[in-house]
Amino acid sequence: MTLEVLLAKKRGFCSGVKRAIRIVEESLDDAQKDERTTPLYVLNEIVHNKVVVQELKKKGVSFITQKELVNLKPQESLVFSAHGVSPSVRQTAKDAKLRIIDATCPLVDFVHKSARQHLEQGFQIVYIGHANHDEVEGVLGEGEIHLVESISDVDELIQSDKISATAPVVWLSQTTLSVSDTQNIVEHLRRNLPNLVEPQSECICRATQERQDAARTLAKEVGEQGAIIVVGSKNSSNTQRLADLTRSLGVDTIQIDVVTELDLAQIKKYQRIGITSGASVPDYIVDEVLATLLPL
Repeated sequence: MTLEVLLAKKRGFCSGVKRAIRIVEESLDDAQKDERTTPLYVLNEIVHNKVVVQELKKKGVSFITQKELVNLKPQESLVFSAHGVSPSVRQTAKDAKLRIIDATCPLVDFVHKSARQHLEQGFQIVYIGHANHDEVEGVLGEGEIHLVESISDVDELIQSDKISATAPVVWLSQTTLSVSDTQNIVEHLRRNLPNLVEPQSECICRATQERQDAARTLAKEVGEQGAIIVVGSKNSSNTQRLADLTRSLGVDTIQIDVVTELDLAQIKKYQRIGITSGASVPDYIVDEVLATLLPL
C-alpha cells in the first residue's frame, strides 16, 4: 500500500526568522563588498536551527558566546540574534565600541519594551517562559522579573512573598510558547492575583500559534494509526512545542533536523505520515523529506 503523506498548511520560516537571516546575509555581503578583513560575528545562534547556522558558518559568519565578547576589537561587527539580548549585553557591546547590527525579532523587542515600561510604572512582572532560553535570558535582564514555568512555580512565588498579591502585577510571556502552555498559568495568576493586568498585546507569536493550530489539524488527519514528522532542532522552543503538541494528541511523533536522520524502516510501519516544521526551518529541508517519502 502506498504511503499517504500530508503537509501542515502552516510550517517553516516565520517573518522574524526570515528577517534575522536576511540581516546576517546582507551584512556579510556588505563586508565582502567593502573588502573588510574583519569577520562578521553573531552572538549565539542567529536562530535555533543547526542547518541554518552551519550554512552561515560556511559563508564566513563567526558565531560566538557572550563570554567571547571580550575578544572582539573596536569597530568589529556584531549581530544580535532574533532572540534578543539583555540591556547589560547591549551595553557591553557599546562600551567595546563594536558595530552593532540588531536582528532581534520585532515581537521579542516589543516584550522587552513592555517589560521596561511596566517596571518604570512600578509594576511587578511575572514572566512565563523556559529557563536558560536565549530570549528568556534577555528579557529577564531588563530588571526584577519573576520567571515561572508552571502553576507550581506561581504558587511558590506567591507563598515566598517575593510578589505581593495586593500590588499591581502584569504577566508577559516568551513569544514561542503555545497558548495552551500559558493559558493554565495565566488563569491561575488571575485567580490568585486580584490586581493582575493583562499585557497590552499578545506576547505569543502569531506564526507560532498558526503552526500549532495547523499541527493540531494535521494530527486529526493523520490519526492515531499514523505518525507526524516534526522537522527542526531540539533547542528550538517553537519546534519542541510542535512535537509536544502532536504527542499529547496521541500521534506518534518523530523529530528530526535533516532527512538523513529518518529511519525509513520505521516510517514504512505507517500508512499515513504528516509533516510539519518549526519557524526556523528552511523550506528545502521539508522538501527533501517529502521527496524521500513520496516513493515509499
